[in-house]
Amino acid sequence: TMSYKAINPDKPEGEMTIELPVNQLVEFRVTSLDVNHGFAIYSPSKQIVAQTQAMPGYVNVLRWKFKEPGTYTVHCLEYCASGNANNLHCKII
Repeated sequence: TMSYKAINPDKPEGEMTIELPVNQLVEFRVTSLDVNHGFAIYSPSKQIVAQTQAMPGYVNVLRWKFKEPGTYTVHCLEYCASGNANNLHCKII
């Protein structure tokens, strides 16, 4: 399943949870509109399983295959003062 839907920076409370199938390669296209951010995927046990940088004017591609079902969370790794209160959740089924 491919989605080209970006998170709307004016309404970041949009879809914050997505469901993905287990054992399927997923591609994240990561960028930023303001400053550098760290994009880290945390496992259900709260361990970082993959990470990349989100940078203005550049798109980093992160490909990851979720091998275990569960709820994974994306958090920022940078102290950027933007709050980053809205974290993305990936439910792997």
